Amino acid sequence: MSWNALRTLLLGLRFHAGVLIGPFLLVAAVTGLLCTVTPQSRRWCTARNCT
Repeated sequence: MSWNALRTLLLGLRFHAGVLIGPFLLVAAVTGLLCTVTPQSRRWCTARNCT
C-alpha cells in the first residue's frame, strides 16, 4: 500500500468519524449549556414573577 493510498484512506476515515461524532458533541454541548443556565433563569424568572 502506497503512502498516497494510506493517506486517502485515513482522511476519509477521519471525515466520516467527524460526521458521525459531530452531532453527538453538539447535542452534549447544548444540553450542558442548558443545564448550567437553567437554575439562573429560574431564579431570575421567579424574582420577576413571570409564571
